[in-house]
Amino acid sequence: MYLKQTKNKAGRIYLSIMEAYRANGKVHHRTIEPIGYLDALEAQYDDPIAYFQEYARALTEEKRAQNAKVALEFFPAEKIDKRSDAERIGLGSIPLSYCYHALGLDRFWNNRKVHAHLAFDPNAIFRMLSYQRALHPGSKKDAWERAGELPDRRAYTLDHVYQSLSFFARHEKAFKAHIDKALGQIRAQDTSRVYYDVTNYYFEVENDDAPGEGLRARGVSKEHHPGPIVQMGLMMDASGMPLDYELWRGNTVDCQTMLPALRRVKDRHPDTRVVVVADKGLNTSANIAEAVSKGDGFIFSQSVRHAPKSLKEWVCDEKGYRSNSSGDFKIKSRQAHKRIKVKGEDGKTHTATVDVQEIAFWSRDFFERSRHEREKVVERSLRALERGEVSSAKSKTGARYVKDLAYAPDTGEAAARAYELDHGKIEEDASLDGYYCIVTSEWEMDEKEVIDAYRQLWRIEDAFRVTKSTLEARPVFVRTEGSIRAHFMTCYAALVMMRMLQEGLDWKYSADRIQAGLASLVGYREDANWYLFANRSEVTDAIGEMLGVQLNRRRYTKGDIRQMMADSRKPGYEIWLKS
Repeated sequence: MYLKQTKNKAGRIYLSIMEAYRANGKVHHRTIEPIGYLDALEAQYDDPIAYFQEYARALTEEKRAQNAKVALEFFPAEKIDKRSDAERIGLGSIPLSYCYHALGLDRFWNNRKVHAHLAFDPNAIFRMLSYQRALHPGSKKDAWERAGELPDRRAYTLDHVYQSLSFFARHEKAFKAHIDKALGQIRAQDTSRVYYDVTNYYFEVENDDAPGEGLRARGVSKEHHPGPIVQMGLMMDASGMPLDYELWRGNTVDCQTMLPALRRVKDRHPDTRVVVVADKGLNTSANIAEAVSKGDGFIFSQSVRHAPKSLKEWVCDEKGYRSNSSGDFKIKSRQAHKRIKVKGEDGKTHTATVDVQEIAFWSRDFFERSRHEREKVVERSLRALERGEVSSAKSKTGARYVKDLAYAPDTGEAAARAYELDHGKIEEDASLDGYYCIVTSEWEMDEKEVIDAYRQLWRIEDAFRVTKSTLEARPVFVRTEGSIRAHFMTCYAALVMMRMLQEGLDWKYSADRIQAGLASLVGYREDANWYLFANRSEVTDAIGEMLGVQLNRRRYTKGDIRQMMADSRKPGYEIWLKS
């Protein structure tokens, strides 16, 4: 450690204790302790510079002494203490603390409690819930019961945890805007291309909330769950970092959810031309009109099976396709005009045209996957016919290839509830296997660049997978709308922190590996104030190196751990995010 002298524009010299550390193969410097201005310190010390240089050397020696050998005493017959929480402590929340405080969430919640007259500390509770969601996802009660493992002090009851949820929900809009702004300040944020998609989360309840009284309602569930669901729309930047999210009532149609999120992103980044990338479910006139009317753009997939006749014929026409050397991929494109319906100032719907580029391609992998999926649907349709259960199954995809018979084949009379396999529909779908189409406003953009941009949608699909499985955001057990919104706020915070760690590690490790590595960093009290740790992994070593934190020692004192946690809140920790 050393004494740093920094001169400001007024010529005053500020003293601070600094420490050099290595992260990602580079030497960085961080503030250990701010001291003050030299001219003010001269009234207290004869020679402030000499005094604090000696102080810095003493801190260095103290740190070296921490690595010296220590004799531990133990008694072979000593019994295990039943107070397990007091005997166990985890290091996994320390990297999360770097992210949490880099985002300024401590300041955000502390500022909002000033005039709230609360009986609890909202920052401490939100911090605990988001850490536990990232480390040991479970119910709010589970999170509170395990809070004793965190180095942070727990000074709140389980009732306080439940009471805090409505407080969090009141600040949901400001919370999302704060995270977006904070991410833009600590990392390069690319909003020239944004990704949007929708998923849903189910509840272990039977009844929907009454319209206007809650979010839970039956809708099209991605997991085919029969109970009430809530819709979530998520928007991400070009590098895969979350930008915004919104919750919708479970029966909301996907295509109606994008515009509010897109408008919020534009409000926060008014000087950026945004190209929104989304799947075919968001390819609607309203979404296209919103993008092009603001001078922005879009890249949407287009269903070939449900495309206009002229587009379908062009996609299936072999003329113009260019194949790669192996013959497992071919592509072509054209300039076209897409007709959309927009509502004018007179309130009436009008037809307009938008200049677009249409890109069609065929992939052998996609062909094999489509053929395999279609064969399963044909088999389900045949089974439905054999069982005589077609009438109840016809509305489902399981019997998509069953059609009504106008006349009974044995009598020639008008048929009533008679069905057969629709071979014509099967052949028509088979002719489209392997074909895909993308429609974009970016008609000057290279074909490969458009496809690569669209393929990055996997990042948002992965984000949904992480929230659903790794962070276990579903099933949702809370009941009121405020509690549901607060639940997803903590899930969103955990997702952002996980993505920050992944990005800092150049996306080398999955969220699952990071969670497993951090959750395994649990130590048990060995003697007096010493804790013994037994787990270490490649991913925890990489996180420790990135942050300049030792996460690989076998033993720590509780004071060591508290100091590590304190260091995670100090200025200078943003360096790893910018590098």
